[in-house]
Amino acid sequence: MNLLTFFSRKARATLALISLIALAAPVSAQLNIEVVGAGMQRIPVAVPNFGGDDALGREIAIVVRNDLAGTGLFNIINTDTLVAEENSAVDFNAWRTRGADALATATATRPGGQIEVRVRVADIVKRGTLGNTVVTVPGNSARLAGHKVADFIYQKLTGQPGYFSSRIAYVLKQGNGPTAQYQLIVADADGQNPVPVFKYNQPIISPAWSPDGSKLAYVSFEKSKPVIFEQTLKTGARRAVASFRGSNSAPAWSPDGSRLVVALSREGGTQLYSIALATGQATRITNTSGIDTEPAFSRDGQWIYF
Repeated sequence: MNLLTFFSRKARATLALISLIALAAPVSAQLNIEVVGAGMQRIPVAVPNFGGDDALGREIAIVVRNDLAGTGLFNIINTDTLVAEENSAVDFNAWRTRGADALATATATRPGGQIEVRVRVADIVKRGTLGNTVVTVPGNSARLAGHKVADFIYQKLTGQPGYFSSRIAYVLKQGNGPTAQYQLIVADADGQNPVPVFKYNQPIISPAWSPDGSKLAYVSFEKSKPVIFEQTLKTGARRAVASFRGSNSAPAWSPDGSRLVVALSREGGTQLYSIALATGQATRITNTSGIDTEPAFSRDGQWIYF
């Protein structure tokens, strides 16, 4: 395992803890996630303001810098108010003097009502280009453009896919006792743009994303016991997919999105069942004397860990 691979894995593990960190945050407040002490020296990266549409380029560059800095893997070099487009000549000696090992430059424009960002990542140490790309998003999605640019830079510098344009789901509890309210929140990976997708005065736990990111499965206690629901985020439509006798918990999506593996106590002890989402049929897949729970699929869908 090389240094950058180690860094990127540690960053993703940290991101996985966001739902726990967020439980005590007010819904109206910004969710701030700070990663410190990544374990080794951070990579010095320069991200000047992007050219083209100056205001747009500055807005997107700020998102990119915050994304990269938030991983704890990169040291963002101070570029003051410097603007650099992706097709401008790179003065490798000058950037080396500033302390940069890598440089990301871009041009942001609004053709046809969309946002287009042309990006280049340069290796200052080896004096070459690591890659170019073009990011296109809807015209009101400057922050999404920034996240996608950060994904590209992250991939070029670490060899691992970026995660900044993904989303997180977490449960927010407000109040205590009989007045407590629970909200299932979906937000950008950096905690910005939080949107409540379900609210109730009983606990909500274990949100799990469908493979295509269009749905969430989660456990709600709204029926005075744990029941597993599936909810389509675009429409808000939701349905109970596991409401059997006893406890229904720990949903995990199959890689193809066609079924959930869940923990049910319908026959006594807690065991794992596979639920076909098209039919609702539940098939028992473990039969042990202990408690089987918290299933997770292998990437190829051939194995289940629990």
